[in-house]
Amino acid sequence: MIDQEKKRQRWLRAYYKNRDAINEKSKNYHKSNREKLNLYRKNYLSNNPEQKQKLRNRIKKWRLKNKNKINFYNSLYRSRKKQACPKWANLEKIKQIYLNCPVGYHVDHITPLTNKNVCGLHVESNLQYLPALENHKKSNKFTL
Repeated sequence: MIDQEKKRQRWLRAYYKNRDAINEKSKNYHKSNREKLNLYRKNYLSNNPEQKQKLRNRIKKWRLKNKNKINFYNSLYRSRKKQACPKWANLEKIKQIYLNCPVGYHVDHITPLTNKNVCGLHVESNLQYLPALENHKKSNKFTL
C-alpha cells in the first residue's frame, strides 16, 4: 500500500515537472497534423452517430448557456463589417447580392474582413456565393 502511494507521488511530481513541455509538444503536434486529426474526427463521428448526437447536444447546451458570448461575437462581426465598408461602396448592390443568395449558399468575402496577413473591404467586388459547407471550411483563411 505504501509503495503504491510512493509510486503515485513520484509519478505526480514527474508529471507536473514536465507538464509544460508535454503541453508544448502536444500543441506542436496538433498544429502540424491539423488535417490528419480533422479527418480522423470526421471519420470517427460518421462511424459513431451516438457520439455525433452527444456532440450536437453539448454544443446546443453551450449555446443556450452562453447566449451573451454568441451575441458579442455576432455584434463584433457586424461592427467589423461596418468598419470595413468604405463610403464609396454601393450599399444597394451589396443588399441585392445578399437578397439574391441561392438557398444552401452563403455570401462570402473573397478577401476576409479580418486575417493576420490581410484585411478586405465589405464591397460588392469582394463578395461571392459559396456553398455553406465550403464557407465554413474556408473561415477567414486567405489563399493566393
